[in-house]
Amino acid sequence: MLSGGWDAVVRAWRRAGAGLALRGLRAELDHDGRVTALAVRYRKHYLDILSGTSDGDVYLWDYSTKELMNKIAVHPSPVAGICLLSEERIVSASENGDLSVTDLKVLNSVFEKQVSSTLRSVCSDGDVVWAGGAGLLLQMDMLAVRQLGEYEAHQDLIRSIYYDAASKTLTTASDDKSIKVWSLT
Repeated sequence: MLSGGWDAVVRAWRRAGAGLALRGLRAELDHDGRVTALAVRYRKHYLDILSGTSDGDVYLWDYSTKELMNKIAVHPSPVAGICLLSEERIVSASENGDLSVTDLKVLNSVFEKQVSSTLRSVCSDGDVVWAGGAGLLLQMDMLAVRQLGEYEAHQDLIRSIYYDAASKTLTTASDDKSIKVWSLT
């Protein structure tokens, strides 16, 4: 399990077993600013940790060596969400409505879009990106590079979005204390 927050440290914990408390701190990864977003990437037999900060930076850590692989200045405002688009590309959103696709090979943004909403979360299935903001759920087709839809999903900020490939559902959670499950057709 990963945790990160105001103290600018990502911590990796080992779980002792089902229903048991966390035991054994496995890693502490230091950042320059508050940790505001986390994601993981699996590459072959390796696990990488992606973290976004209040400085607008995205960090890429090698979990096995606990080494910082890269630090990329992506946004001018805090990173609100981060997810994988593919093994080599990530999507990140910032609080000021900035949506960015960053190529991890060249360490640079290859697509940027400013949206009219404050963003707090982002999720992708590899082709489609969902971004959540002030009650709005934005749907973007990253292959055609166009917005597919904008839905009034909640009464308040959407803080979390999760896509489940097996059930083809999208789950959103909001500050309005509601959780919604969307069936994707």
